[in-house]
Amino acid sequence: MTFTGALKRVRSHLRGYASAVFLPQLAGTLHSNWPQFLQRKSITQLLFHRLKRALYLRAMGQERLLVPRIPQATRHILWVYLGMPQLGDSIMDLSARVLFAGAPFKVDLYSTENVASLYRGDPLFAAVHGDAAALDFEQYDFVVLQALSRQCMKFKARHLPKQEFLALQAYYYGPEFNRLEFGYNAVSHYGALPVVAPDAIKPVFNLALAHKSERRQSTMLALVVGGVVEYRTYAHWDEFVALVLKNEPETEIVLIGSANGRELAHALMQKHAQGKRVCDKVGKQTIAEVFALIRDAALLVCADGGLMHLGRASRTPILALLAGPIHPLMRFAAADRATAVHALDAVSDIEPQQLFTEYQNMRSPAQGGLRCVYLGAQPCCTTSQSLPDPD
Repeated sequence: MTFTGALKRVRSHLRGYASAVFLPQLAGTLHSNWPQFLQRKSITQLLFHRLKRALYLRAMGQERLLVPRIPQATRHILWVYLGMPQLGDSIMDLSARVLFAGAPFKVDLYSTENVASLYRGDPLFAAVHGDAAALDFEQYDFVVLQALSRQCMKFKARHLPKQEFLALQAYYYGPEFNRLEFGYNAVSHYGALPVVAPDAIKPVFNLALAHKSERRQSTMLALVVGGVVEYRTYAHWDEFVALVLKNEPETEIVLIGSANGRELAHALMQKHAQGKRVCDKVGKQTIAEVFALIRDAALLVCADGGLMHLGRASRTPILALLAGPIHPLMRFAAADRATAVHALDAVSDIEPQQLFTEYQNMRSPAQGGLRCVYLGAQPCCTTSQSLPDPD
């Protein structure tokens, strides 16, 4: 073999090794923007991401305990979910637990208390824990980590140093992707289960709560205000609310959201509450109460965030505002009764009148399935999982 040929072979091997960072080795459909991610990263950066976790795994003495599948003899699993403390991420990541229904083993969940509290009582988890000090780790014969992250690995090495384990996300790290699809693909792969068809991939919240509305209120609009990330926080709710109230005299608007939306909710109430058609519930309800409210609303209007995923779990029609690298198919499925309006840079670039027009279209019973509206070029999104041939 020539020197050039040997160098090419080494480069191909390194490229394949690094590809685990952006190409999961899982069957099934996955929407992601890995080609765009790959353009921004050098092979050195990708190798660093891959090696960093591999070396940490070895340094923690856990490399030999990492297995490719859940062993058949497994009877009690601890699913360690750390590093993703958000409501929306947890819904996308944990929904695939439905594939464990009827399995010959029990599954407990461990997470931070703010996440654990959301899933207590869920019938598919035998127990949900948020306090490591109260756990009897001897009862577990297998561990599922959400990822080979520092948080998950430190927990594993400290509390369950001798148990075999696997990591659902393994070395996958970096691209924007559909976490719900990934979760189903990973659980079916590591559980040696059939690949899940795209139309069977559904989000679920705490299954102790009713997910199907028995009394959807045709005149109630649930509107999520506030936000943490600026480009995903809408600045024109005032104008949108005014358009709804002016053009739909029967519609009642319920404002929902977390504490970061209280100031805006107060301003909206000061301006629009005279006719008692706007109600402020922002920061005043439990997540279970918010879920029930969304479930019974005629429509949910929101920017990308945790309450949007509650809306998907309750099968409520959704008008969503997206921006930047997030393609609608990274958040929704083609069959969803939803409209996603996507702006290039920030959701506030969506004009209130245009949003109201899409809102009126959503109110028509004729619309079925996902409708995508792009204010500019579509963000990168692919389901291909094959690397192009190197130059």
